[in-house]
Formats: sequence, C-alpha cells, structure tokens
Amino acid sequence: MATKRVKKTKKDHGTPNTTAVDRISKLPDPLIHHILSFVPTIDVVRMSVLSRRWKRVWYSVPALNFSDTDHMDRFRPHSRQPQQAFHNFVDKCLKHREKSMRYIADSVITRLKLHTEYYKDRATVLDNRLNFVVRGNIEELDLSMKRDYFVKVVYYSLPEAILNARSLTVVKLDHLMIGGISSVNLPSLISLSLTAVGLCDGALHKLLLGCPALVKLLLSKCTGLLNPQISSSTLKFLEIEADKTYETLKVETINLQSLICGGYCEDTMNLSACKAIRSLSLFDVMLDDKSLEDLIFGFPLLESLTLTRCFKALIVPEKLRKICSSPWPNLKYLKVMTYCALKKKRELRDALCWVSPSLETLVIENETRRCY
Repeated sequence: MATKRVKKTKKDHGTPNTTAVDRISKLPDPLIHHILSFVPTIDVVRMSVLSRRWKRVWYSVPALNFSDTDHMDRFRPHSRQPQQAFHNFVDKCLKHREKSMRYIADSVITRLKLHTEYYKDRATVLDNRLNFVVRGNIEELDLSMKRDYFVKVVYYSLPEAILNARSLTVVKLDHLMIGGISSVNLPSLISLSLTAVGLCDGALHKLLLGCPALVKLLLSKCTGLLNPQISSSTLKFLEIEADKTYETLKVETINLQSLICGGYCEDTMNLSACKAIRSLSLFDVMLDDKSLEDLIFGFPLLESLTLTRCFKALIVPEKLRKICSSPWPNLKYLKVMTYCALKKKRELRDALCWVSPSLETLVIENETRRCY
C-alpha cells in the first residue's frame, strides 16, 4: 500500500501539527511499475482502490505474481474453500488484464509467476489463460503445479503455445509434463529450469533443438529420462540432478563453462566434448576407471573442482606422475568429500597437489554416512 510519511511541525504556540505527505504517488509511473512488479499481485490489486491513478497503475504493472502459499492466508478467513477462492482471484485478474489491453497501450504482461496445486478439472482454464499471456509477448514465465499427494498423481501438460513463444527469455517449470511435442520454437530463450518435470529423452532432445540461444539449463529430478543427451553450441551453464539412475548421460556442449552433476548417475557419463569447462561439481556420481581418466585429463581449463561422494580414489600413482605433466595447471580450488576413511590423507593430498600445481585452496573432508 502507498505509505504516507508524517511530517511534524510546530505552530507559534508550540503545539505540534501533522501533515501527511504521500511520496510514493509522486514517483513517475515507470518507477512505480518496476517496484510493484516485485510485489504479490493481490497487494497490487488492493492498492488499485486508492484512487483512479492507482487503478490505472495496476492495469500497467508488467509482472503478475500468484502463489497459493503466499496468498492462502488472505482467502482462508473469507471462504470455506480458500484454494478455489485463490483460483477465482487468478482468473478474475487475468480477465481484467485481457480487457485492459484493448484500451490501455502500456497494459502488457512481460513476467508471470503462477505457483499453485493442480487439479485436472482446471486444465482447460489454465490452457486459455496461458495462451492469452503468451499472445502478449511475455518474456519470463515461472509455473509450478505441485499436486495434492493424497490424490492420484496427475501432471498438467504444458500447452504447445508456450513452447512456441518467440519472446520468452526465461522459463521455470516445476511439476509439469512436457509430452507429445510437435514443434518447439524458442529463439530468445536464454535460461531454462525444469524441476520434477515429466518428459522423455526425445522430448528433451526436441526441446533443446528449439532453443538456439540457450545459455543456462537446469534439470532437477525430472522423471522419464533414461539416456538423456544434451547437445548445444551455446550452453555455458548446466546443472543436472537425476531423479533415478540414468543408463547413459551424454553431454555435447563445446562451450560449456560450468557443470554441476549428481544424483547417482552411472559410470557411463560422457563429457568428452566439454573441453571448455572451468568449474565442475560432481556428487553421488559413480566413476569407473575410464570416467576418472577423462575427469583428470579431459579438462585442461579447469579452475574449480568439487567432488562429493564420487566413490573412486583420486590418488594418482607416483610412477605416472613422473612421466606425465600435471593435467590441471589452472585449477585454483579443489574440494573432495567422501564417506571413506582417509587413512592415506597425506598421500591423497600430495597426489592432488601434483594434479593441480597452481592450487590455492584444497579441502578434504570426511562426510558422515546418512542412515535411512
């Protein structure tokens, strides 16, 4: 709400006088729009009753933020079905914004955040609302459709219009399904985050082919992937956390600079094409001899390395050290965490110092094995 600062003055007879000064309303519209784009939409709507000007401001705020976890307490005192009341509020807001676009030139939506539980009977309504938002040249989309775990698991299937929104630059998807893709055209997309998203290897491959400018990709606990192949000439930052063990994982990204990978990947991980990596973090990855050899000798530009529970010794034999040059001459930071007892800590330290002669920080830690 537009806050008012109270200014105190004194009259001639010494009694205080208070005058309310509304400083926020004096700000230019673009600055007010920017400030309100970070405020939950329910609060922005409430501010629209202050005056005609604030009503017009609400119709021009470029970002809409809906989250049932943030909003539910607002609806619970006024409705026996707060979740339904939240959905009604979202629908009504989007309808009003759709109407306002017909007569207010700057009534555009460039960013939408919608976090809510998904119910199958709302699929058509969601499709219509998202299709409307996409038509308005949206740039950032954050969708989370977590399910009620006490009912049968049903994923919301992402409309194909979203996968062909040419204006999108940032997309975050959580607990959705991407399937039955016929076309993907996201030429402006720079950052893509998929968390607990259901998709197959073919859908992931087609999705990446349709993102020619992608720079950052996150895959976290996505279901349905067995042999994911990540190919991109533009990708620089990649983070993968497997939902279950992959049979194979192939990463073909020649310009990749940072990789975080884990979640019990098997020993068939292929990173041979990633020669430009400078920062690498591996956790819960089972390395065989070939994978370990690729790790040690395959990243000449490596500057930062973190290994957590990777189940393989990093003690390079002394005979090999005498005939080979150090594989990581640029490495500055190295962290190794293991469940194994460090009985040969000095030997491990000496081997790691040979591997990276320019090392500035070396951390070797024992981690307590977790019990379930």
